[in-house]
Amino acid sequence: MPNTKPSEEASGAPADGADIFVISRETTPGVYADFALTLSDLAPLLGGSSTLAGLIDVFLSSPAAGQRLQYSPDAGGSGVPGWFNVAASDVYDVGFSFEGAPTAAQKLGSHTFTRSVTFPADFAGSQGRVDTNPAVVTAIDVRRNGASIGTITIATDGTVSFATVGAAVISTTAGQLLSLHGPSPADANLVGLHVTFAGSI
Repeated sequence: MPNTKPSEEASGAPADGADIFVISRETTPGVYADFALTLSDLAPLLGGSSTLAGLIDVFLSSPAAGQRLQYSPDAGGSGVPGWFNVAASDVYDVGFSFEGAPTAAQKLGSHTFTRSVTFPADFAGSQGRVDTNPAVVTAIDVRRNGASIGTITIATDGTVSFATVGAAVISTTAGQLLSLHGPSPADANLVGLHVTFAGSI
């Protein structure tokens, strides 16, 4: 079987019909010839489409230079799971970890921002888990500078869900404090809380 070796990769975003990868194939011993792989060549693997917009799980709306693709359960309002284009941004995740069983109304952690950060409605993309499940559904209050902006709800099976007040997008600025506060009375069965809020700058 003839040998092949990587030759070069195209830089930047591939245009239709443009080379996205070039390999050198040994046609005779010691002699190599370049063969280009284009986006169209990948069409059979991409649902028959040679463009991003033609894929069944990609939903583009007025794409612009510098944007990126983001996955969402409703693809930015399309109603079905998929990818949609959004303005480029940098990830800014905020993590909290509380060990042990919280007491009534205990502050479970706080974070002071060094820059402006935005969190999507209902803290979409955030994740959480507990070490031991509560006996009853437990709500953790999320506050910005002491004012409630959302809730972390822990179900009796350990499922952790997030909500913002009024399903609003949450914006913070440098110097503001994000804090978590347990309920009163506390659930003695709940042990350990570990959450990460997915934000961007």
